[in-house]
Amino acid sequence: MLLIMTFDTIATALEDRRRRQILFELLEHNPVEQSAVQSRAAQEDRAIQLVHNHLPKLESMGYVSWDRDLGIITRGAAFEEIQPTLDLLREHRDQVPTDTF
Repeated sequence: MLLIMTFDTIATALEDRRRRQILFELLEHNPVEQSAVQSRAAQEDRAIQLVHNHLPKLESMGYVSWDRDLGIITRGAAFEEIQPTLDLLREHRDQVPTDTF
């Protein structure tokens, strides 16, 4: 079920650094291997959160499609809704907090 795009939906997707990293990775590379995203999770609990929290949340919003069996993450049907916000953040990288990316 795709959510209707609102600022709150976008803010929820972007509120966690792990989710931002996934979305920014998809901005640059589509598809992304889950193992590449997980390798950035330094601690095991972060990897667990990725699989049980962040990827399912982004998938339910329609921003990503996630093939759990193959471990592949691709842009979801609603990715175009969040892309302008990602582009804006990326273009102003030097003006946003350093923990954004």
